[in-house]
Amino acid sequence: MLDGVIDQYLATVTEREFDAPLLALLQANSFTDVHQLHGAFEFGKDFIAKRREDGELRQYALQSKAGDINLAEWRTIRYQVDEIRSDGLAHPHFDRNLPRAAVLVTTGRLVGGAALQAQDYNTRVQGLGEPGFELWDRDTLRPMLAAAPACGLAAGSPGDLLELLGQIDQHKINYQAVERYTRRWTTKPLQQVAIEFAVVANRLRDNRRTDLAATVALAALRAAVCQPTAPQSAELACSAKLLHAAYATRLLERYADAASNPMDLLKEIAPGFIHLTYPVICLRLAEIWGLLGISPDVDAATAARARQTVRTLLTHQPGAAHPVSDNWAASMIPAVLSLRVEDPATVETYLRAATGWVADAYDTGLGLAPVGASPTEEATHFLGPELEHIEIATPSTSYAATVLLDLAVAANLPETYEFILNELLAAGAKPTLTVADETRALWGAARNGLALIPVVRYTESWTDSNCQASHHLADDASGIAAWDAIALSTLPRNRHPWWALQRLMTQAGAARHQSS
Repeated sequence: MLDGVIDQYLATVTEREFDAPLLALLQANSFTDVHQLHGAFEFGKDFIAKRREDGELRQYALQSKAGDINLAEWRTIRYQVDEIRSDGLAHPHFDRNLPRAAVLVTTGRLVGGAALQAQDYNTRVQGLGEPGFELWDRDTLRPMLAAAPACGLAAGSPGDLLELLGQIDQHKINYQAVERYTRRWTTKPLQQVAIEFAVVANRLRDNRRTDLAATVALAALRAAVCQPTAPQSAELACSAKLLHAAYATRLLERYADAASNPMDLLKEIAPGFIHLTYPVICLRLAEIWGLLGISPDVDAATAARARQTVRTLLTHQPGAAHPVSDNWAASMIPAVLSLRVEDPATVETYLRAATGWVADAYDTGLGLAPVGASPTEEATHFLGPELEHIEIATPSTSYAATVLLDLAVAANLPETYEFILNELLAAGAKPTLTVADETRALWGAARNGLALIPVVRYTESWTDSNCQASHHLADDASGIAAWDAIALSTLPRNRHPWWALQRLMTQAGAARHQSS
């Protein structure tokens, strides 16, 4: 059964999705000094690494490809193989004085005439006294993924993983199940995490849950951040962020044209109760595209397109301002940060619209379901006023209220801040917040290091200090980048690092001032 999982994964994986597993496989097979070189100056090499063989240290260069390679593709790749065999340009850690080894890695096979051409090429260059190359194809990779003791799919019982994959295939998966499963990664060896993460994300993407695949990428980032001294922690974090960006871009390509028209977006939604699925999809897209728009790891054009699409979404899709529970308050943070100081008018209009929705929920209904509510609980709470036979307690506290107020403060919108505060308090929605020492709380993977502020006390009127509540005095104690902190806070969804939110706002303001 495990071989079938691996074969299905290798048959559909993209080149970027295979980066993290390949890093893990190299480390599991005694390679050291491993570096990923994707970028403008890779010189034909995707990875470099060293390994001691028969007492001699060798310098490896690897080129990675996804899928089968036919004859036409081999003729193009052959020149890259030439580079990894003979070119000494790569990276400061590439030692051109060591004996050289070259590897062509493909998740497929050489097909058609490509196999014979590659064999002939290898024979010819070795006959000239030059180093040849090794081929790691699907048949080589399968046992490496399945049988290597240090790799995730072979470690312990795969039952939980197979159960999760089955839920994905049956379309019985949701955000909570994925996030809950990935909490274990914060204490697992990162080699295991890298492979398991890639398999789960790939299966989600194949089942049209690219949004959840992006969540899995952030869960892998969480694992790397929570184990900063583990081997290859930095490399896994980099791969996770690049893959999150790839999934976000995929969603951008699929849904961007529908962002300007509610009916067009509704046509894209899978059959279901659209009154709930429509706002959830709006907020999920706003969150994922918002993170893409402020990511320091993507090109400027992609980031700009993501920000523009968020602007379109917040302007034309009412569902983006209708969180169906406190679970979706977290989605508003990246969305607003992506517009930041570029479009304060859109931010102000959006925050006021979302405030009206939240205030109405508390004033005329049952409020919003709390953070952690399941989809069923969200639906029951949402429909409660129409279902007279169901009794539901109305919460008085609201994480969404805290998010709205903090976004107004961070965006430096005094009038909007006072509007939000007055509207929410008049409706009986009391701001609440969980604060955390993330070195113990592990960004939602653990329950230690948490403290609840049941009712956040905000100043009744705006003060010029930009400090309207006690948690606005908190400093950065995590030691990670602001984008990483905001992205990771979307996993627990019940808290946000004020320092990161404020820092990203400040950085955006400084960048805009310099450009003008």
